Amino acid sequence: MEKVKACRLLAEKNMVVANSGNISVRNDNPNTMTISGTGTWFENITDIDFVEVNMDNCDVVNRELSIIRPSKEAIVHASIYKKREDVNCIIHFQSPYATTLCALEDFHMISLGNIPEMIYYIKKYAMVPYAEPGSTELANLVSEMFAEDLNTSVVGIRCHGLFSSGPNIEEAVKNAFFFELDCQVSMRKYLLERKVVVDNLM
Repeated sequence: MEKVKACRLLAEKNMVVANSGNISVRNDNPNTMTISGTGTWFENITDIDFVEVNMDNCDVVNRELSIIRPSKEAIVHASIYKKREDVNCIIHFQSPYATTLCALEDFHMISLGNIPEMIYYIKKYAMVPYAEPGSTELANLVSEMFAEDLNTSVVGIRCHGLFSSGPNIEEAVKNAFFFELDCQVSMRKYLLERKVVVDNLM
């Protein structure tokens, strides 16, 4: 799966809203990555909406040839790549159910793992406290959680959204979709067991 197709699919399936998402891929060129530009809407994205950046400082490679500025989350993507050599694609997304989980004061109240794909594909997920988007603090929190256990493929940020990773674009997309599905199933299960009726959930 190529990156433009992946972005448009994520937008079509409501995994990102407006310009809230970003995606990157590790390049063959050592220590560089290609990332979507700041303010990019996935539903309208094209190949010209991406830019190559140096992972050491997140500066644009060949700045004189590009008018695209990298996503403000570039520092987070770069930090993950540096700590996880097995990761070649990262997606930042804000799907409805998964982002709701991130907003819960105690996300443990919802017991995930109600679909087998969580075991086979996601394997492990983690959550970190809120930090300013695009900040060094956020980059450290998220990348350290990915590095703590190499089976971790999704990390959520309190009241912000999530980062999905994979060895390639298809796997990173799949992990995001399955995590959202499990959040949806798990939250509906939680409400049904407590006989709670909420519009659009029942």
